Amino acid sequence: THLGLVEAEQCQVESYQSKPNQNALISQLKLKAQQLGGNGLVFDRCIQNSNTICHAHLRCQGLAVKVTR
Repeated sequence: THLGLVEAEQCQVESYQSKPNQNALISQLKLKAQQLGGNGLVFDRCIQNSNTICHAHLRCQGLAVKVTR
């Protein structure tokens, strides 16, 4: 059962800060899927870019699912 889209993002505001971490974002996606009542995540993608606020920006998304047997 599909429960909905989940997204997580990180922004590196200052150059001395840590760059966005894909593994940490995927962990956030899994947590968000659980919060929606899911027990699984179908990972879609991560998109990296920069903008006027972030030196580096990473946004990941996936689909929260509930798998029943």
